[in-house]
Amino acid sequence: MTPRTHYLQAPQISIIFLSFVLLAVPVALVQLSPAVPVNVGAWITLAYAVVFGNTHFAVTWALYLNSANLRHFASTPGRKAIYFLGPPAILIGFWYLGIRQLPRQGTDLFVYFTLALTAADYFHVVRQSFGVYEMFRARTGAAFPPWMADIDNGYFLALWALQLITFARGFTRGFAGTFDPSDPITRIGVAVAGVFLVLMLRALLAAWQNGADRGAVGAALGYLALQSASALMVVYMSRLYVASLAMHYVEYQVLMAPR
Repeated sequence: MTPRTHYLQAPQISIIFLSFVLLAVPVALVQLSPAVPVNVGAWITLAYAVVFGNTHFAVTWALYLNSANLRHFASTPGRKAIYFLGPPAILIGFWYLGIRQLPRQGTDLFVYFTLALTAADYFHVVRQSFGVYEMFRARTGAAFPPWMADIDNGYFLALWALQLITFARGFTRGFAGTFDPSDPITRIGVAVAGVFLVLMLRALLAAWQNGADRGAVGAALGYLALQSASALMVVYMSRLYVASLAMHYVEYQVLMAPR
């Protein structure tokens, strides 16, 4: 699929990239700046999360308004369970836990539950980043080695691991985890992510030199840089997670809109 026929065209790419500049960076600065009153920063962050986060969540339900999608969802018993029973079961389960305030804070179960839930949340974000990056890479028209997808996947999983390490370090400080470059496990994660990133950049450079569409290669590089910066916000400080989701929110809306 060439850039001219791919559904990620210049307008969609511009919207995705601008979301980092116009949303992620300002919200992060609001959260970090001592010049912004805490209550003002909280309201700004909440408004951003409601407008972009809730709509990013709600747009998924629009899939159920499409008859072709409904036929696919109902085509097998397994799909019926996944698409019609799974979502309400998850929502009801979290509603029940929230009403009962379970698990109780201060218990070991609360720590394990919070870590598992955070791991799943972070994971779904990096999985989307990996998938969309593969779309950007496909636009170049270059013949990448078949194992390149594993390298890309490994890079985003390494970022996920680093995010979790930062988050876990904040358990005893109100979940206010921060990056610790002196931690041996963190250093290993950084080294692994660095190796994968070098391989990804070499692949893009080879595509640039071997006749691939250079505009598409540049777009792939831009996406990789901005999503890496988004993920590294959370590696640096857990409290920046919501700010880091700007591209995740917007690219999902951009990709889902035609559907």
